[in-house]
Amino acid sequence: MGVSIREYARQRDVSDTVVRKTLKQGRITAEADVTIDVERTDREWSANTANPQTNRVRLKQLKGELIDRNEAIAHVFRLARQKHDARQTWPAMISGQMTAELETNAHQLHVTLERYVREHLEEL
Repeated sequence: MGVSIREYARQRDVSDTVVRKTLKQGRITAEADVTIDVERTDREWSANTANPQTNRVRLKQLKGELIDRNEAIAHVFRLARQKHDARQTWPAMISGQMTAELETNAHQLHVTLERYVREHLEEL
């Protein structure tokens, strides 16, 4: 003799209605006296009752809609590095134009711009 449907539902942390529906659908079986053999039914539950979220993930994998986590991390790192490098080289690219426009010392302007950009990057 096994446990009642309600007791089995409590052990699985589901409602007894879920257990009854699963029994009715034939995904798990009860004993002749309508009790549940916990060990056997746990095996049946695992084999025949899939998590809907797991099914969605499998479907997305089959459709090619998921990407590899490590590849995504590497890609984001490359993009961040490119942005960082672009910001760091900006003073060298713009200081000549700014020097002409402001009629100031080119070296002093370049050094000042580099310092402020470096401080800004450290804040990020």
